[in-house]
Formats: sequence, C-alpha cells, structure tokens
Amino acid sequence: MVFGLAFASFLGLRWQPFATITLYSALFIWVALLAWRQRKLWGRFSVIDVLFGAFIFLVLASLLIHGVTWSGPWKYGRYLPFMVVVPYVCGRLIRAKDIQVFFSVVASAALVMLILVAIDYWQNATLYNTYGRWPFFGHFYSPLLIGALLAGSLIVFSFRFLIGGADMSQTLLRQAVGLIVLGFVTVALVWVAARGALLSGLLGIICMALIVRNMSISRRYALLLYLAVIIGLATFLLPKPQAQLYVNLLTMPDSIYVSVSEPAARGSEPASWISELASWISELAARGSEPLAQQSEPILGKASCGPLEQGINSVAIRWVLYQEAVAMFMNSPWWGVGAASFGQHSCSGEMGYPHSSILQAFSELGVFGGLLFVGLMLTTFVRIFQKAVNINSTHFTQIAQQALAWFMMYLAACQISGNYFTDVGTYLLAGLAAGMQSNSAWDEGVERSNVA
Repeated sequence: MVFGLAFASFLGLRWQPFATITLYSALFIWVALLAWRQRKLWGRFSVIDVLFGAFIFLVLASLLIHGVTWSGPWKYGRYLPFMVVVPYVCGRLIRAKDIQVFFSVVASAALVMLILVAIDYWQNATLYNTYGRWPFFGHFYSPLLIGALLAGSLIVFSFRFLIGGADMSQTLLRQAVGLIVLGFVTVALVWVAARGALLSGLLGIICMALIVRNMSISRRYALLLYLAVIIGLATFLLPKPQAQLYVNLLTMPDSIYVSVSEPAARGSEPASWISELASWISELAARGSEPLAQQSEPILGKASCGPLEQGINSVAIRWVLYQEAVAMFMNSPWWGVGAASFGQHSCSGEMGYPHSSILQAFSELGVFGGLLFVGLMLTTFVRIFQKAVNINSTHFTQIAQQALAWFMMYLAACQISGNYFTDVGTYLLAGLAAGMQSNSAWDEGVERSNVA
C-alpha cells in the first residue's frame, strides 16, 4: 500500500478510500484462491491453529455482544478478514523456499523505497522542515508504513552481513557493498523518524546476533557497533524538530505531564499526525448506516487526558494509555470492556487503542482473551526458536533465524504501537510457525531448496 501512496502522490492524485478497499479485497480473493489450490499441503491442525481460532472466535463473540449499542466495535471488526485472517493464511502457505524469496523481495522493495523517499523529500524539503515527523507522500501516517518496511529489510541486510563472514564465496568488495547498503537503510530509518520501527528492528537484530551460529563474536559485535555509530551520526545530523523526537524517548512520562487546564504546548511534537492517522482510520473503517457513536468516558477521569489533548510527547501519551488499559482490566478482569471498545473508556476517543496488543487483549477481552493472545505469541516464539537452533539443516536453520528475528521485531513493535486488529506481521509469523509445526512439506521444501 505504501508504494500505492507514493505513486499516487507523484502523479498528483489523492489516495481514495475505494483504492484501499480494492487493494485489500483483491489480496483477499487472491489468497483465498491460493489457499484452496494448496489445500492438500495444509497438513493437520496444530496447537497454534487452535489458539488462533479460539482467539478469533472470542473476538467475534465480543464484537457481536458489544457492537449492538455503538459503532466502534464494527469499525475495527472489518479489519479482521484482511489484516488478521489473510496474513495468518499467508504464513500457513509459506514454505522454506518461499520465505527466502520473501526476504529478497523485502530487501529489494526497501531499496526502491529509499529512492522514492529521497525524491519526495527533495521535492518537498521546505514543507517538511515545519514538522517534527515528515509526511512522506502527503500522509502523516506514511512514515509508520515506510519504517516497517525499512526495519524488516534492516534485519535481512544484517543477516547477510553476518553469514558473509562464513561464506568464503563472498568477496571483500561484496561485503563492503553490503555494509554500505545497510548504512543507507539505517540512516533512512532514522530520518523517517519511525522510532518504534527503529527500536523493534534493533531488537530483532540483537536477537539474531545472539542465536546465529558459526559466526565469530567479533563479527557480531562489529555489526552492532556499526549500527550504533550510524544511528548516532544520523541522529546528530537531524534537524532540531526531528532530533527532538528521539530526545523525547529519554524523558520520564510523569516529568512531562501537563494538566488539561494549562495551554496546549506546540512545537515539541506535533499532535497533527496522530489526529490525521485517527481520522484516516475512522474514514476507511466505516461506511453506510451504523449505530450512533457514544461519547467516551475516560476511566481515569478527564484530568488524565492532558498529554493526549496537548500532544506533548508520545511517551506521556502511551503512559496514559497503558494505565487506562490496566485500569480497564482491573475493573473487568474476566471478560474485559469488549473488543474494540477501549476507546469508549479512554481519553483517545472512539477509535482509540492502548498501543500495546497484549494490554489491549487483556483490557478488552479479559483474562481469557489475554491468555489466548499471549499463548499464541509464546507458542509461535517457541516453535520458531526450536527451528532456529536446529542443527540438522544449515539452510533451514538460517531461514528460521531470520524468521525469529522478524517475529521479535513485530512483537516488540506491537507493544509500542500495536493493535490486535491490525498486527499483520505477528499473524503472518504465527501462521508460519503453525506450518512449521504441522506440515512436513517444510522439510521437503528445504530439501528441494538445497538441491536447487
């Protein structure tokens, strides 16, 4: 979708809601046809399949119960087929040889995106200097999409550097070019200012550096030091409004809290991109006649809404949202406040969510939904980890190691900005782990890949 936003911007066109609907509908039909065509390769149901199915069933039941009285639940419920089921099915269909192609596609797409971002910045440099986060391709939420792509490619390029030390066929020139490309991707990720993507991508790389075998310790340290230096230099060279975004990460939430009675602080970090993103989601999520929306009643009281109303700092905003999620769980520990109903009891408003998929699951679905979601994530991690430390097939192990790094990246990102209705990456990897667990075609795919 981010490439669609880019090309629409270059052509001077406005990305319309029907374009998003068409895109995801086409993908849904395509994946459904693929799933039917490869139905014999699905294998038996696994524990992950059962956990995923039970979690979706609970979400649907909660939507049916709470969606009668107000519009919020069904706005998010419409994401389920496209951002939950489809990615899970995609992961289920992926075999070892497929995921290697997938990693290559992500790396290539990131290089193309670097060019598109550079062109967009060159054309709009004067405009972008007025924002703390640049609205690439004319959309305030585009840095989040770009960041997700670049963070995924960062893991791919880092892994290629690590295995380059053990692959004698790689010349020094080829490894040097790989380091340069890795540096460009890192700089771009810093300048795009998708901080959550940067932090989660680094966590994935650290995880990968810890589990990868047959690599010297010095090479692993060299990679991490190289990334740290590049990030430090890129941050130092950022214009002040963008650099302040990273400085804000070091502040304590309580130390920057401002009450609602004080005037709104502007310039430290714009709240415009947050409101723009919320408006965009709201616009796409619902069309046609719906129940009337209800006005939210903050569970911590209106006095707690200062950081959100003033857009002071995203750290302070998240701190409020996390506390609200805990309070909702404490008030309704068994069944929660209802799927997609967090915003009804939050300062964030109707379409609000706590920016943590785990906290969201517990606050909206109670202990049963929370444990199902955590169980799904934990089982996914364990299964991919088992394959990542497998010593029977070097090729298969390397694929699983990259998959584990990706899963850790997505899992971390989902606790920074996550929403279990839209956490596409975690469901993709969950489906992948389910395929590893239940289908011998994975091992057959490894053998065919080795022969090829």
